[in-house]
Amino acid sequence: MRHDGKYYHISPWGLSWDDENYYLVGFDSEAGIIKHYRVDKMLHITMSDEPREGKERFEKFDLAAYAKKIYSISRCCSQQTVYSLGICTWRWS
Repeated sequence: MRHDGKYYHISPWGLSWDDENYYLVGFDSEAGIIKHYRVDKMLHITMSDEPREGKERFEKFDLAAYAKKIYSISRCCSQQTVYSLGICTWRWS
């Protein structure tokens, strides 16, 4: 497990795909930045009733441009792929 099994708390805003892997893209309010996480490495995912944070950061956010920059990919799912309206919490596998 990464970071001694620490739980991550993030507001999801999109999914991207690269080299047969999906990545959750979301806002980390503790760090105040947009981050990405590999979905197949997540354990114990839970959803909360808390509202998503980071809306102002994602209003003009280009998920495809972010994905190209971060993962060097040309395909990316739309932001509509994340169905949750809450915040998810998980631990790395």
